[in-house]
Amino acid sequence: MTKKLKSFFMLLSFIALPLSANAKNAQDMPEEAEAFIQELANSTLDTLDDFRMTQEERDQKFHDLLKNGFEIPYLSKLVLGRHRKRASKDQMRDFEQLFPDFIISVYSARLKEYGDERFNVTGSSPTGRRDLYVHSEFSRKGRNPFIASWRVRLMDDKLRIIDIVVGGISMLQTQREEFSSRIAKVGMDGLLDDLRERQETKTN
Repeated sequence: MTKKLKSFFMLLSFIALPLSANAKNAQDMPEEAEAFIQELANSTLDTLDDFRMTQEERDQKFHDLLKNGFEIPYLSKLVLGRHRKRASKDQMRDFEQLFPDFIISVYSARLKEYGDERFNVTGSSPTGRRDLYVHSEFSRKGRNPFIASWRVRLMDDKLRIIDIVVGGISMLQTQREEFSSRIAKVGMDGLLDDLRERQETKTN
């Protein structure tokens, strides 16, 4: 078995199998959380080096890995903030359909920027009552390491990512502020049109 396949199957084991029944939150399992992030990053970044796949196939693998690693439904609720309560049922239905592809494309683009660099988990620390920040760095030749912290939560007996903090800035909070600003200008329907346009541009 190649190193890439081994890494991919290790990641699937973290995603598909329930964790210890004694674990109540991510803070109970720092080693598992660190391994989860390491394997997710390894599998995701290795995709960039697999030239046996077409670009479309690589994009699809990125999509599948990140969809399974991130808690997308939870993120879709948080990112709208107070606007979620003001949205109609039809607007929320459309948003929940459009948001997954949007947020995965955002995270994919960020990870692809560092595809030719080495990724290492450097430790973890508790945050809040049940989450862990898994700290990591992208080693870059001739430059300072790029630091990122992944907020991990245990949800339905599975570890999931609910945020990435880069340079002290939460990507979730940044996206929430961008959406709020856009809704203030064009309304919820305008935001939905933006997401649809982005999706159509990507598929064409």
